[in-house]
Amino acid sequence: MRRADVRVRGGSPQGLLLRGALHQQPNPPLQPRDLGRLPGHHVRQVLHRPDQVGHLLFQIDRTHPRPRLPPLPPSDTRAAIKSEGPTMADKPPRRPRAETPKGFRDYFGAEVTERKAMLDRIAAVYHRYGFDPLETSAVETVEALGKFLPDVDRPNEGVFAWQDEDADWLALRYDLTAPLARVAAQYRNDLPSPYRRYAMGPVWRNEKPGPGRFRQFYQCDADTVGSGSVAADAEICAMLADCLEAVGIDRGDYIVKVNNRKVLNGVMEVAGLAGDDKEAERGIVLRAIDKID
Repeated sequence: MRRADVRVRGGSPQGLLLRGALHQQPNPPLQPRDLGRLPGHHVRQVLHRPDQVGHLLFQIDRTHPRPRLPPLPPSDTRAAIKSEGPTMADKPPRRPRAETPKGFRDYFGAEVTERKAMLDRIAAVYHRYGFDPLETSAVETVEALGKFLPDVDRPNEGVFAWQDEDADWLALRYDLTAPLARVAAQYRNDLPSPYRRYAMGPVWRNEKPGPGRFRQFYQCDADTVGSGSVAADAEICAMLADCLEAVGIDRGDYIVKVNNRKVLNGVMEVAGLAGDDKEAERGIVLRAIDKID
């Protein structure tokens, strides 16, 4: 014996109770509002009553008409949409490619070990000359790098830069000299004078890569800040020679070339590029000379 025991909350305070054997007792008439108040499984039980279904659904359809669909676009528009092919939602997600970004490379096993051994030998020479190690962040503000950038209107040109939530421009360092200038200015009251430091680490440049030219590479930097004596320059040259020999380059197989900015300034003065109004022209000349072997 199948029974239907359905309680619809609402209507009278006691609610409407539909109970009885479906094949024994007559069913009370149902209204469309009653069906809308029934839980899903009770609705299915009510719809087993063949004497009520047709009449009830007809009234529901009249009481709650179906929503009207928007008209179809013109035939030419449908043809244009169809000709566009599958949309982005229809295309399968693109699988990531397992490849190194352009201008970068991976180092394995022996390469990493040999590079560390080389850097340790260079650092030992720096220590022997009395230089202190300095480690700075890989990220600097563009203000600290600004005068080194090629175009102030595009602060991310030549470097990997981005704008943080405070609207400040940050960039990966492209050498170890700009961080030194920032440190010397920030801690000028705490650093010894002259300040002799060395730094080693990767730098990044957003430039077109080529054979033997990568966007990330290592630099070993040693500088003396706060000394006007040429003895500091001579010390750097001697330390450079000792570093080359420490990593296996014999004396006589290398040449140390000295670049004197005073000589370059004198050449530009003779060429008529002296004065504050010629600063941009002097920058162009110095960059051109810097690219000459």
